Amino acid sequence: PGSPGQHHAVKAFITEMDALLLANSSHVLDYLGTLPQSRRPVTLAFIQNVDLHSDGSAGGYLYPMARQFEQLIDAFVVPSQQTADLLAGLGVPAHKRVMLANAPAYRPDPERSQTQLATAGYPAPGRPLRLLFAGRFDRQKGMDRLVEVVRQLRAGGVDFELRLVGKAVLEADPIPAGAGVTVVPPSVDPQVMDEHFSWADCLVLPSRWEGFPLVMLDAMAYGLLVVATDVGGTPEYVADGRELVLVEDSLGDEHVVARFVDALTSFARCPSEAEAIRRRGVSFSQTLEWPRLAETVERLISANERT
Repeated sequence: PGSPGQHHAVKAFITEMDALLLANSSHVLDYLGTLPQSRRPVTLAFIQNVDLHSDGSAGGYLYPMARQFEQLIDAFVVPSQQTADLLAGLGVPAHKRVMLANAPAYRPDPERSQTQLATAGYPAPGRPLRLLFAGRFDRQKGMDRLVEVVRQLRAGGVDFELRLVGKAVLEADPIPAGAGVTVVPPSVDPQVMDEHFSWADCLVLPSRWEGFPLVMLDAMAYGLLVVATDVGGTPEYVADGRELVLVEDSLGDEHVVARFVDALTSFARCPSEAEAIRRRGVSFSQTLEWPRLAETVERLISANERT
């Protein structure tokens, strides 16, 4: 911002494009609006979640995009019916609302996927239950809830290790600490993430809001038991006791913590009871593939291409 000639450079760059894919950013739309329609690229807005303010009200990129820039956007691509309904309530027409599920970003090597499924979630005798959290250390992800879950697991005598992969981005909330807790920098390196998912027995995701979380799908692909809150589009695709342990977020922090502690304690003591859930989670993750999703995006671009 503020660099010499920026306005002209951005406009010139945009006019050379066939398609503009927006991922949680509305800034470039200010430039797009100054171009005649015939010179605008096909514009798709990908909205992954609807943020919540501390008072519980909704916010985030969905609102300025839907209210201020809807006429400049050819399609809003969202991962859940919940978000599509919010767009409808803001006046976005049906032909611009496209629901498209996410897919796992990381999968185990196919040659060892069956071995991974057979051994994941079964702590070896004498070793602790291995818990994984991967994401931002912010209020959205429920870090304060995870602190209390860790405290109660310790008080209950559950032998566990927790690996936290990520960092604080928006806030500096307290994070779990102490014996058995390891903090690891975030990474998008497939080999690094493969090591984390292969190490873990269970993914914990006590979020206050989500879209359709990638890390949940990644964990299922690796055969981990997932314990998560029923926020965002998650309950549109999976169910408690079927593909994962899904906790009712609307019942409040105390309930969320208690259910996480109960589920993890039961899993530590008798992991075989989660075998059917884990296998259904793997099967579900295998139904979602990025190439098929990319084909849908390609069709959207073609359907809206300028003549």
